Amino acid sequence: IVIIGIISLYFSKIMLFRFANKICLSLYKLIPTHLVDLPIPFLEKKHSGDFISLLTNDLSIVRDYFEVDFYNILLQPLMFVGATVYMCFINWRLFLGSVVIIPISLIIANFMVKPLKKHTTQEQEHLSHLNVIALENVDRMNIIKSFNIENVRKHKYKNVNKAQLKSGYN
Repeated sequence: IVIIGIISLYFSKIMLFRFANKICLSLYKLIPTHLVDLPIPFLEKKHSGDFISLLTNDLSIVRDYFEVDFYNILLQPLMFVGATVYMCFINWRLFLGSVVIIPISLIIANFMVKPLKKHTTQEQEHLSHLNVIALENVDRMNIIKSFNIENVRKHKYKNVNKAQLKSGYN
């Protein structure tokens, strides 16, 4: 049974790889012809880097979806049904106990995670503010040095960094 499973997994991965490549190849052919048909005002609004990003990054995301996620979408429901039948076959009382305990534990975990989500969001906001200041310092280094305000910028960065550290401990 294990050997049959390995062989079927191998062939399914090959088929999904070919399927994903065919889809991406057809999109590679379709997108440039579609771009030619777009109105000029639309093309002037967009930067050429957006179109390059579409052809490279976004299509690799599509390929990854069809190679990995699509397989999991098909496989996971089958595995759930198979595991449920197998658990009922082994011990139906244990199966009923897990059906009751798992939702309760998920509700408790969700209740415990809510404050953590709020705290993580605040941390990300502080970190983004700190990154903005660091980027401003790097981008405007000539101006900062010409006006001799290095110490002011260092002090501002240290204060924001301290505030972020304090919020991390609270």
